[in-house]
Amino acid sequence: MNLFVLKLNGVSLIMSLIRSFALVIISALFIVSLSVAMVGISTNELLYPGIYEKVFEKNNLYDIAQEKLLQQTGLPQGAITNDEIRSGINTLLSNVFSYLRSETTELNLKLSINQDSIRSYLASQMSNLPTCQAGLSPPDCKPPGMTTMQLVDYMLSQSSVNLADMSRIDLSQFVPQIKDQLDSMRQIVQLFQKLILALLLLSIILIALLVLLARNHGLAKWLGINLLVCGVVVMIIGSILSILMEKVINITENQISVIFKGIISAVSGTILLYGALLFIVGLLFLLYHFLSTRKKSKKTNKK
Repeated sequence: MNLFVLKLNGVSLIMSLIRSFALVIISALFIVSLSVAMVGISTNELLYPGIYEKVFEKNNLYDIAQEKLLQQTGLPQGAITNDEIRSGINTLLSNVFSYLRSETTELNLKLSINQDSIRSYLASQMSNLPTCQAGLSPPDCKPPGMTTMQLVDYMLSQSSVNLADMSRIDLSQFVPQIKDQLDSMRQIVQLFQKLILALLLLSIILIALLVLLARNHGLAKWLGINLLVCGVVVMIIGSILSILMEKVINITENQISVIFKGIISAVSGTILLYGALLFIVGLLFLLYHFLSTRKKSKKTNKK
């Protein structure tokens, strides 16, 4: 009888060791997969225009874009307002990132300009023209009885300039290789999203195995430790990313590096937030384990 009991105890000990070893392996895989998945989800913010709009606004990039666009298109100064540039760029960003996220199948890089804005600008340039007299004719003067806007429409009708064409700018004409570059980026984004989805599915499978093996052996403790460690790992990654970016900016202080810093700072902030949430949830599980264990101990002592 004693020999039988010893054998049972030995088998129980071996099963306990195997279970503990399996829990450690599963926990390690879970920590790695969930940590990488959370960092990946945080960087998914880069695929939405909101983060870029904030950086553009903060660094006056809309004004710079307005100046560059006028230079590239040959449009006169003042033909495009800053509000139109802001609205146009935000629309372009939305179109580009929708394409990168595979939400649209066609890439739209066309920027529309209000025709009335162009006409109003041309009218302001002609407002001081003298009234036509002998020896003078438009565009050097304004015929009697004709308003400035009527003169603009008349001059446009007499010229080879097509106002409709002026109001539609296709940026792909100025950067022909941009379509191929965005197509390559789109493929990378698709692979990245599949990887993140695979890691999330792996994390779900691993946590299901964790629950199965530890449901009667301190499940709350195992979940708490895993989530807490995940939170710490994610926060460390976010902190390292922020520190590295600060060092890079200190070495190369220019407009591009400042913009890049703004984007990375936003992403690292999101990573730190997710890490903190995992850490807090892990602490709550450990607190629950501690309180439930203490409650069981008190009941045992009373008996």
